[in-house]
Amino acid sequence: MVRAEPAFREHASGLIVPADISREREIWTKAEWKALDKVTAFLASKRIAVFLGCEHDDCKADRRLERVRRPDGGVTLQCGHKERHVIPGI
Repeated sequence: MVRAEPAFREHASGLIVPADISREREIWTKAEWKALDKVTAFLASKRIAVFLGCEHDDCKADRRLERVRRPDGGVTLQCGHKERHVIPGI
């Protein structure tokens, strides 16, 4: 299911900005991503589904984290208020 993404969002500063730049950004290391990947692979091998969600108050309506592949080869876990970037090679 594809979520409809608004073109503009309200930023923490109070300004209306393009949706791409309205979210906070957090950088995850490759080791952090591998740890998450190992745990989810283990649970999948036991036939347990894992759903990641955000507990932040700004994400009350839709708490799901969406996995987005970027052109640079990295991965982003994205919710309504934050992007968690995994940078290849870090």
